[in-house]
Amino acid sequence: MDTTLDTLKLFDDLKGSFTEEQAHKLSDAFKQVERSRLDSLATKADIQAVKTDIQAVKTDIAETKAEIIKWLAAMLVAQAGVIVALNKLL
Repeated sequence: MDTTLDTLKLFDDLKGSFTEEQAHKLSDAFKQVERSRLDSLATKADIQAVKTDIQAVKTDIAETKAEIIKWLAAMLVAQAGVIVALNKLL
């Protein structure tokens, strides 16, 4: 798939309907738009950076999940201890 703009062909096509100067200016404008569009595309490095960021977030989520489970288990043990102590007192 060819994604580049053929400005010479565009210029030749425009010369049929516009003056040569107008065709040249329009061709240059389209070239600038095409360059701007291509500059905004993601590169392989951009995609790799996003993958790295996603992996870091996944690691943070896993660590947070483990921390929550640890605290929940400790709270359950403490709750069981309180229930046993209350049963013995009453």
